Amino acid sequence: MNKSKIEWCDSTWNPVTGCLHGCTYCYARKIANRFYNPNFDDFHRLADGSQKVIHEPIKDWNTGKYIPYPYCFEPTFHRYRLEEPSQKKKPKNIFVVSMGDLFGEWVPDEWIDEVFQSCFNADRHRYMFLTKNPKRYDLIIDYTAGEERGIEEIEIWNNMWFGTTINSQNDERRVVELLGFDEGHKFLSIEPLLGEIDLTDIPGLSFPGCTTHDTLQGKLCHLDDDGSLTKANKIEWVIVGAETGPGAKPPEPEWVQSIIDQCRDAGIPIFLKNNLNWPMRIQEFPWDAKGE
Repeated sequence: MNKSKIEWCDSTWNPVTGCLHGCTYCYARKIANRFYNPNFDDFHRLADGSQKVIHEPIKDWNTGKYIPYPYCFEPTFHRYRLEEPSQKKKPKNIFVVSMGDLFGEWVPDEWIDEVFQSCFNADRHRYMFLTKNPKRYDLIIDYTAGEERGIEEIEIWNNMWFGTTINSQNDERRVVELLGFDEGHKFLSIEPLLGEIDLTDIPGLSFPGCTTHDTLQGKLCHLDDDGSLTKANKIEWVIVGAETGPGAKPPEPEWVQSIIDQCRDAGIPIFLKNNLNWPMRIQEFPWDAKGE
């Protein structure tokens, strides 16, 4: 587990790395490419069959240095990293799998299950998950926290923050999918911001007898079997950042200001990353910034 340079978390934890989304602006792929060492042979990869599962850290025999991404950016399970949260006694805000997408369709259920078990075993930390495939949250929660796994539905989800990445209005479907399950807290990461976004104009899920229109305030209807309204889900935090790297184009200032205004109207904390170079520092948290 590494101390993070990402402003909105304390640490990053990467028991799974790699991604198949193929985003051209991906910072994680660039990092993996930079540290990739193609010169060690397959015998030392210690992988299980076709699934890339590594059971212990791998060293370059020539230099003695660890090889953090032996499969470059191909999805890889670093099982030896599962105990890292338990080794940290002081509560941390942990970004889980900053170097991949834990909920990508290519990730086996079993990998995600083991990651969640590690979170449950060290529930003093706050865990932040981020995906471009939020519809899988609901399926995995059912799988991971089912009664057959002996996990009680107590306050364990209170330390879980589930987010999705959106870049423009074209990604509004992900917001609806994010709000489509009940557990934990919800947040949006708008990074990189590539177009104007109106979060108040995102259509919601349709339930019989439910006429509430979803807005950023999270007015999403959940009905019991008898048709009664039981819960309103909501977005509790919004993070905004710019594209980085060679050829990156900064977002239009009016796009950023619009999101700020929407969050202010909805009473939602907003965190502007430093790469926006916004003239006013706005870095709000939905919890105590010290993680207490």
